[in-house]
Amino acid sequence: MASVLSDIGNVTIKQLRAFVVVAQEKTFTGAANILHVTQGAVSLVVNELEKELGVRLLDRTSRAVELTGAGAEFHPAAVRLLHELNAAIAHTRALSDLRRGCVSVAASPLLSALMLPSIIAAYQRNYPDISVVLRDVASGEVRKMVEDGGAELGVGSPDGTGDLLSAEVIRQDDVLLIAPRDHVLCRYPKLSWSDIAGFPLIALTMKNATRVLVDECADKEGVRLTPQFEVSQVGTAVGMVAAGSGIAFVPGYASKIADTSRVAIRRLDHLVTSRPIALLYRRNRSLSPAAQTVRDFVLDWTRSENKLDRLR
Repeated sequence: MASVLSDIGNVTIKQLRAFVVVAQEKTFTGAANILHVTQGAVSLVVNELEKELGVRLLDRTSRAVELTGAGAEFHPAAVRLLHELNAAIAHTRALSDLRRGCVSVAASPLLSALMLPSIIAAYQRNYPDISVVLRDVASGEVRKMVEDGGAELGVGSPDGTGDLLSAEVIRQDDVLLIAPRDHVLCRYPKLSWSDIAGFPLIALTMKNATRVLVDECADKEGVRLTPQFEVSQVGTAVGMVAAGSGIAFVPGYASKIADTSRVAIRRLDHLVTSRPIALLYRRNRSLSPAAQTVRDFVLDWTRSENKLDRLR
């Protein structure tokens, strides 16, 4: 890169524009009128360009200005450079004016399927020319994707974000216990950890924030939960419970995919605290203008939704 820039020397955009307009108008006077400067200023700038390049680009006569051989060879490249620069500037201004852009968002498959589609649809009604790429990855991979730059924003647990990420909580989500519809636990008026520990457990992996929270809460009460099955996806756990393989702890939004004719859902407010869901992004890197609008929109949307939930 340094060698390329050194070849450019001190050639400026102002010089290129003056040269191209003079070649187009074939007079310094006509070029001066278009550029809104004096004829002498145009002549000076073109002379500076010729001096920088070491060749004469224009032949001046009393009647008109003509391109020299070197000028005719240089002219198409100068026009192309100005066009490309103009297009790049217009593109960047369009980004800052929010007329276009692309934002990648990482989230778990379940959040991607149940929470984010309605938010993204509402966002794109407001910003139709900004594309949102939703990357549905394992919940334990969301943070890493944002840290590594694979996604500009993430939606997931704020736990363990460290110094690299900023986390803004957008909602609190209850942890649910699900069991087969006819399970004996469904008849208990109030559940304890010791009650739960006596039955086959279908657990999410240790990378899952719900699993971590449940294990921590049980440990505080002196109960160690030993899974009989371990799965990566919440939907798999729900399906196995419906099939009668055991019980499972799942995030609250998973209730939308549970078949309540086969699965019973119990809230565990007295046993497990709610878990936060947060918007994640790099702490030391500015968001693009488009990503900033997504961040602001998600925060506004979830604040409104949370207020409605409290009123219900």
